[in-house]
Amino acid sequence: MDNKVTKEIVKKFEVLGINPRFQGYDFLRDAIEMVICNKGCTRKITKRVYPNIAEKYTTTTAGVERSMRYAIEKAFDTSVNINNYFENYLKANKDKVSNVQFISIVSEHIKNEIAK
Repeated sequence: MDNKVTKEIVKKFEVLGINPRFQGYDFLRDAIEMVICNKGCTRKITKRVYPNIAEKYTTTTAGVERSMRYAIEKAFDTSVNINNYFENYLKANKDKVSNVQFISIVSEHIKNEIAK
């Protein structure tokens, strides 16, 4: 994958409080890289991205989804930054973000930062 994209993702995760000790960190990083580098992946995250990650790490798609969700939930429980980052979205939906929403939103932000 693109080294510049990876660096931006790692910086964003640091700000958002995504813990690198969790398996979901690697899965989320890879998913965001795939979405940014492959335009067709945006609408096929659960059908295309999850299976690719599961194959890479020799696990199941359910395991990928669960690990991602855990990493995101832990960040929401412990990081003020992630709550601020998704504040407008959370107000509108009165919910925590799903894995797909997290990946999509963070991917768009990183694309915009790289384009600057």
